[in-house]
Amino acid sequence: MKIFLFGSSGMLGRYVYSVLIKNYNVKCINRNQYDIVNDNDNIDKLNESLFDTTNEDIIINCCGIIPQKTKQNDYKTYILGNTLFPHKLESISKEKNARFIHITTDCVFDGKTGNYNEDSLHTACDLYGISKSLGEPNDSTVIRTSIIGEELFGKKSLLEWVKSNKNGEINGYTNHYWNGVTCLTLANFIKTMIDNGNFWKGVKHIFSKNIVSKYDLCCYINEIYHLNIKINKYEDTNAKNMTLTGEIEINKSIYEQICEINNNIKLT
Repeated sequence: MKIFLFGSSGMLGRYVYSVLIKNYNVKCINRNQYDIVNDNDNIDKLNESLFDTTNEDIIINCCGIIPQKTKQNDYKTYILGNTLFPHKLESISKEKNARFIHITTDCVFDGKTGNYNEDSLHTACDLYGISKSLGEPNDSTVIRTSIIGEELFGKKSLLEWVKSNKNGEINGYTNHYWNGVTCLTLANFIKTMIDNGNFWKGVKHIFSKNIVSKYDLCCYINEIYHLNIKINKYEDTNAKNMTLTGEIEINKSIYEQICEINNNIKLT
């Protein structure tokens, strides 16, 4: 069995690769082989990157166009990368009778109510959230979650932002609520899922058992990484509750998951 991994150089993809490569034959599809935006019209190039896929294989999509690295009004890039590309991968996986795992985001919701389940109405009003919502395939294994982790490139994630303020001072939102998972936790979940052959069709949420504020999250990172940051409690004028509920609850606390990232894995 081979695992074809798209987005292996991104934040999540590097964790997924580092976990799966210990037990599986992982083939990373890089941008030279297929660029999800610039090669959008070249279906032959996409097929070529997956030419030796069989019915025993798995395709994992960790790619995504994110607002931290893309202009808010870049409609073409968001739609090509977040909406059309996942559906193309699903189509190819069906043709080859391979499994397809797609990772999507809690940002399909606007955060006004929280406690969103798999059937909650998508309420995103921004281009990123809408493009991700439209890009969720119906007949593949779709994981909807929210993640934090370390990055080798870009350094745009929340965790990297907190780390970049070592010995400094930041504000932490006390009324932004979250119960996502770390990239390492999600990567380990995907490995266990593959080990056990536990695939499904449609969307399932993966989330942590405890709910924290962004202030709490910043405090955890500060403590675990020994950053010596002064973190001020800050109440945003627009409260946000992005919490998820559903079938798959991770028992480890968010604090424990961040400790695991710091202690147990070195990205390459």
